[in-house]
This record gives sequence, structure tokens and C-alpha cells, in this order.
Amino acid sequence: MSETILGGDFTVYYTGDTGTGGSKQIRWTTGTTIYTVKELYKALQNLFDDSSGGEGSHMDEGIPISTQTPTEYLFGRIETNDANAWFIDEESVKHLKTGAITSMGWERVQDSNTGIVEVPRTGS
Repeated sequence: MSETILGGDFTVYYTGDTGTGGSKQIRWTTGTTIYTVKELYKALQNLFDDSSGGEGSHMDEGIPISTQTPTEYLFGRIETNDANAWFIDEESVKHLKTGAITSMGWERVQDSNTGIVEVPRTGS
């Protein structure tokens, strides 16, 4: 079941969630505040660190984000045993500042719908 963070401005959609967000996505859903990437990181860590075992415990999902430096973050498949990478869409990124996000775990798998296709091109 999806949950909101950062005052409801971002929604976390877990494995199997359907609807607007879809499975394993972090999406901006409302509000006008522009957050730092560090604020998003902290909110996600707080959400995923809840080990109470009840609702709000998501230790089986695999974390969506990790920090490399105080301003550089990895987003996607952080844990090698996580079956699917997390996704953050282009619109959501527009509501973040002061930090760099690098995608991880979106390598293309031939003859499947998995991964990001890179199409080289030349010219204008």
C-alpha cells in the first residue's frame, strides 16, 4: 500500500501497487515545496528503517536510494538481491534541488521490457 513522505508531497509506491504510481516508484504528487535531494534521502531512509514489523515496515522492498557523498546519491537497484529497480520520474525530479542522482540497476535486458535503451545518434 502506497505511503506519503515530506508532508504528503511525495508518494512511495511499493511492489504490486497499481494506479497512478505503479510498482516501486517515488513520485511527486502535490505541493509547491522544492526539496533538497538530501531531504528526500532522509525521508526515504526514515520510512524504510522502520523495523516495527507492522504497517510501515518495508525491509523486504530493498531501499530505493543511497548516499555516495553529501550531495551525490544512487537511485534504483541499490541492493543486489532486489529483483527490480526503483524509479523516480522526470516530473518528480523537477521538485528536487541541491544534489545529484545517478540511476542504478536499469541495465537493458535483451528481448525484454527491462532496462533503459540507449540509442546513439550523430548529427543535429
